[in-house]
Amino acid sequence: MAVRSRIGAFLAALAMLALAGCSHVEFIPETRADYRPWYGLVQVTDRFPERYVRIGTVIAHGVAGDTDASLIEFLKERAAAAGANIIVVSSGRVVSGRSLVLTPEYEMTAVAIRNVR
Repeated sequence: MAVRSRIGAFLAALAMLALAGCSHVEFIPETRADYRPWYGLVQVTDRFPERYVRIGTVIAHGVAGDTDASLIEFLKERAAAAGANIIVVSSGRVVSGRSLVLTPEYEMTAVAIRNVR
């Protein structure tokens, strides 16, 4: 019985580690200009508009439970905080590695831009 409870505790700890994987977002600025955060709708596209200012690159890192939609939401939130109102998704969700419990880790990259009128 003691062996079963130890195995159960070990498996529970592994499950907690897998669920506690941390999704995070990196932002790499491409200008020294400081834009106000954007509070409106952030457009998602795969093409650059005719006129724009490139603010930076945003990389969302996710874990096994993160979907494409959740990674895009992470990208939009971080880009808006930097002042972007458009993100141009440059790569779909790709496997970037494995966690300690061998579940896949993902990343998605976009360019954060602000349109110019």
